[in-house]
Amino acid sequence: MPVQTAFNLNAAVAVYVLVADSVGDQVTAERLRDIVKMLPGDLKLDQDEDVDALAATIKGVLVEELQPPVSRAIPPAVTRAVDQTAIRIADALNRPRIPRSEVTLRLMEAFADPKDTTVYEAVLERMKKADKEAKKAARKPLE
Repeated sequence: MPVQTAFNLNAAVAVYVLVADSVGDQVTAERLRDIVKMLPGDLKLDQDEDVDALAATIKGVLVEELQPPVSRAIPPAVTRAVDQTAIRIADALNRPRIPRSEVTLRLMEAFADPKDTTVYEAVLERMKKADKEAKKAARKPLE
């Protein structure tokens, strides 16, 4: 088994335990190979570590590896909309310009305000809707 060669016997047993816990009685060589393929090449597993602890470590690594990367980029359409809204706010306040950093600060303050949860609730609803749409899109090819 490649896990035993790459790591050690306890790691191989841990992978088997992890797959068995995930799929029940249907542990196959193919499923084991698929898990091994997902393990990062630089993963270090201590041969003296308990099998259950190794399984938990491997599961944690796999969950981290499978998470989609978080995009830090703000889409250009959102940036334009923020700038246009900031202009309208500046006009309403009779100010020449409101920098995006001030808009961000005010939004963060409103989001974190425990006395007025309006912004928090609006963000939560948008995120729920986006999650629902993403799940729906992910299921669509299977149907």
